[in-house]
Amino acid sequence: MMTIREYIDCTDEDKRRDYEEHVFANVFDCFLSKLPLNPPEIEIDGVSKVREEVWTDGTEILCADEATAERIANMLEAISGEPEAHTGYYDPFEDAECGNVDNHTGFYYVDFD
Repeated sequence: MMTIREYIDCTDEDKRRDYEEHVFANVFDCFLSKLPLNPPEIEIDGVSKVREEVWTDGTEILCADEATAERIANMLEAISGEPEAHTGYYDPFEDAECGNVDNHTGFYYVDFD
């Protein structure tokens, strides 16, 4: 892997792209590693419910609201220098129609291809 100085001086676009992808993957993986894995749960009136906050399933970041998902995506894109973040929503109505209701349903997500 090249150093930052070598990256700055490099004129080979393929090597630059490889370096950028490697650095960005490390940033995203590092960010994921700091988040709670799977949705933290709290008990309300004897019923376990997902607490609405930021968490990960190990591959994407899940957020209770769209604004938080957008801010995280923008921050990660700024760090990477590449617009590669994708945001979306696990719609409860669509999930119910597909029979795919799970702990992601109702959360906004940030991921990268």
